[in-house]
Amino acid sequence: MTTTTSLKPWLALACAIALSACGGGGSTPTPSKVELSTGIASLQGAYDQPQSLQLTVTNAGQAAVSNLNAKASDPMLLVVSDTCTGKTLAASSNCTVTYRVKGASAGQGAVNVTVQYTGDDGTGSKALSVPYNFGPSQWASTATWSNPLGNTSNSGYVPVVLDSANFKLAWEFAPDQADLYLQGVTSDQDRIYFTALDTRNLGFITWVYALSQQDGGLRWKDSSLPARYGGGAPAVVGGKVLVEGASDFVAKKNWIDAVTGVSQISEASLCGHKGVYSDPVIWDQGMYRYCGTFPSVSRTDIGPPPTWWNYFGVVGEYISPTGLAVDAQRVYVFDARGGQLTGLDRVTGQLAFQIKNEPSSGQLRYSPVLDEGSAHIFMGGDDAVSAMDLTQRSVLWTVSGYSGQPAYGNQTVYVKLMGEPASLGALDAKTGERLWSWVLPEVIVSNIVVTKTHVFVASAKNTYGLNIGRKTMDLVYPAGGAQLLLTNTGKLIIAGKHGRVSAIALH
Repeated sequence: MTTTTSLKPWLALACAIALSACGGGGSTPTPSKVELSTGIASLQGAYDQPQSLQLTVTNAGQAAVSNLNAKASDPMLLVVSDTCTGKTLAASSNCTVTYRVKGASAGQGAVNVTVQYTGDDGTGSKALSVPYNFGPSQWASTATWSNPLGNTSNSGYVPVVLDSANFKLAWEFAPDQADLYLQGVTSDQDRIYFTALDTRNLGFITWVYALSQQDGGLRWKDSSLPARYGGGAPAVVGGKVLVEGASDFVAKKNWIDAVTGVSQISEASLCGHKGVYSDPVIWDQGMYRYCGTFPSVSRTDIGPPPTWWNYFGVVGEYISPTGLAVDAQRVYVFDARGGQLTGLDRVTGQLAFQIKNEPSSGQLRYSPVLDEGSAHIFMGGDDAVSAMDLTQRSVLWTVSGYSGQPAYGNQTVYVKLMGEPASLGALDAKTGERLWSWVLPEVIVSNIVVTKTHVFVASAKNTYGLNIGRKTMDLVYPAGGAQLLLTNTGKLIIAGKHGRVSAIALH
């Protein structure tokens, strides 16, 4: 009997082995595995606050992927840097894409990113959604620059985040007359106001100009105020513009309707004729200022019932007086000749305290600057900058080699270097230690404006914007600025020495 064994299974196996050896049967493709991550759960903040989103693309598979494409398809995303697109990504490696996020309005939603690629198993794509919850504009809670140095703390600080990609010229204004000498500039929600002396005659007339914030158009101008002595920046409150001036025989205080330019009230000034004035500071319905003819600090209420007081415990007759800082409790004035800081009760004018502070060189004679909690006050001088502790009523630190009006923001004091007038120094507010300095091409002649991301200063010919984090020059604009201000509509106002005004849109 013959036994027969079937050869079919063995033939099939041999055939498979042969096909594999010859490449005729193909191979199983390696699955691609691309992962996306951002490291954040959601995007938060004001809808117009510049912020970035960094996407990490990781090849978590066992084979390379190629032809990566991570270009933004979401209209809220703009690619800033991209190390992924067009790249071949090896297994267990990654690349990154950074997007600028720009919201259109407050609200909730999600931004979407999609990455396309080619793997061993063909083309594919991976998507990721990042939720956002955007609040109102960061400018909505920003106060108007209604005092000469911005706020009543004189800090020159506006708490906004800026993106230099948005910087552009909004408008320019040239006055219709020559021989103007800028005195000061302030603003409200709708208009820019500046005062300028007309030096064409010995009477020194003060002109007051009102310009549209939107387009720089002239809304009105007024010349009803004498100003041979004193004068200064206008103050803005309650729909009115306050200006003061004096001649040899009279001192006047004018209230001008902010919309129409019509002078509503003209009355004698408390400072008297030939007065030396500091710029006014407005807190609520009170106007505070320093007078030099009969050295005093005064308060005058804007509306009824009339309330006023004078404090005569300071010296400084016929010298340029320091300005005032004001908070809810106190009025602060530094007596440059007497070398001491005086704190007065804001409501009654009664003396609250005094702190002696006499640097070894130069006088502290610029406007005092308060920090955000009124815990410290900073003073600039001829050859020094100093900090005082208002809780301990003592001098915290004094550093020589700096001059001019300081500014404060980001726990930092910003002030010009004495021996290098084209240099700006940044000092630690707690210790006075220099954190960094920045050298400009020209001497700084303006006040200092500070935001969360930038510092702005001006020379006689140009205005500069420094990115604080990157230490890069993000703005150079060919207009000199005797004074700068930042409006709560996002315009940097450059007021030139002779009344020429430029506006740079910052968002």
